[in-house]
Amino acid sequence: MKIRECLYNLQLLWENVAPRRCAVCGDKIDEGVFCQICREHFVINKMVEQGETINIIYLLYKYEREVRKVIHAVKFENKGRYLYQLEEEARVIFGSYWQELLQQYDLTVAIPTSVNRSQERGYEVPEEIFDFLNFHQMHKVLERRRVTAPLFNLNKEQREQEVAGCFKVIADVTDKRVLLLDDIYTTGATANEAAKTLLAAGAKYVDVLAFSAGKNNWN
Repeated sequence: MKIRECLYNLQLLWENVAPRRCAVCGDKIDEGVFCQICREHFVINKMVEQGETINIIYLLYKYEREVRKVIHAVKFENKGRYLYQLEEEARVIFGSYWQELLQQYDLTVAIPTSVNRSQERGYEVPEEIFDFLNFHQMHKVLERRRVTAPLFNLNKEQREQEVAGCFKVIADVTDKRVLLLDDIYTTGATANEAAKTLLAAGAKYVDVLAFSAGKNNWN
């Protein structure tokens, strides 16, 4: 059984004692992180046609306040129990549309973190958030060639320099339509570098699906 599934089962047992509450208003909820009213503040749910290295970007939530807190807890505080709640939030936004979305792609590829970070956490964040996609098309295609420094304190140019050449392709992507999965899209430096690497290896085109997005991508 996956670590996240164990945590999920434990959380369900705990919620029999202490029902889940909306992270904003505190109202009782049955799924996700937010009640329907509070969720509306965070939802972006838009498609951006970029047409350069990345063809299209799908963005679901604003990366701010409670969304930021939960993702930070998952990535840096080892609170993997929140992963299934983020997955439920992604599922709420997509509804049944994800099945139609997947038909457009040959490969669904999560942007990987370093091996050490992945082993410490016991999970890859984008894979877990978008687990409901079932990964019937999922392949281990990308690897990190080296560890990169945290990007949140760097500007766009510094981020691009930091991630340059950090990925390598480990499977055949020739003429493949690829959907890249990410948890946070801010300047796009990491996603662009991953897409550039895939295109150089022969991918037909690359789109990105990100759970959350920095403020400069909201409008």
